[in-house]
Amino acid sequence: MLKKSGKILSWNFATLNIETMRTCNPLFLILLYASNLVYAQRAQFKVTYDFFLSMAATEQYLSELLVSSETSLFLWGSPIANIRTSSEEELYINLGVNDPIGNFTYTDKLKDSMYSRSPFLRKKYICLREKIPVIPWKISAETRNIGPYHCQGASTVFRGREYKVWFTRELPVNSGPWKLQGLPGLILEAADATGEIRFLVKSITKLDTVYKPDFTGTTPVSLSEFTDYQRTLASDITRVIMSKLPRDASISITAHKSMEYFD
Repeated sequence: MLKKSGKILSWNFATLNIETMRTCNPLFLILLYASNLVYAQRAQFKVTYDFFLSMAATEQYLSELLVSSETSLFLWGSPIANIRTSSEEELYINLGVNDPIGNFTYTDKLKDSMYSRSPFLRKKYICLREKIPVIPWKISAETRNIGPYHCQGASTVFRGREYKVWFTRELPVNSGPWKLQGLPGLILEAADATGEIRFLVKSITKLDTVYKPDFTGTTPVSLSEFTDYQRTLASDITRVIMSKLPRDASISITAHKSMEYFD
């Protein structure tokens, strides 16, 4: 179990008027249970975010970032809102599944490594292992306050999406939600230009410990292996669907919805 104790560092953002937005379901969405995490080392902050995703469905997650100067662990958490959408002509298939461990992104700065775990259909538990991405941030002169923190704006293009974020130098860890990191301070809010992805800070708590995720049963893969598996799985599902349809039926596959797009 995650240790829930810890002194309140600064602020609870739950009282802010945060607009609930139409958000998405990415290529893979899963549950993560804190009971499957194992104790690791000293921590600095636990940052809680409202995490919105809007693709084939509207999903809202209550996510956590456990961050120190050396590591960060972003836990998707359980969905707290889910609105399905569809039409007679379009069918969206989620390649992700739920399992007892779930979806997380773990960054180890000392090893220059980032691990992203994603359970897929067919009980395939994949952990993408890559070097920590170098994100080309452009810091602007824009400023605003979020709760008690003075924040500065920044923007970038990362994995096929344009992001605008707000970060504060008052919390000196160069981390943020999901894979967004590399600024001289903690990212408190982030959104992509399409409105399909959004992170809104809710609370920040001082902790004594941070946690390392459980990699049990996962298969470490490279970036190319990860994208190849996605394509293969989508093609296999298409063939299964076609085998159930009349001979004169036809279907076409459009670009999949995903949090990140790879070259």
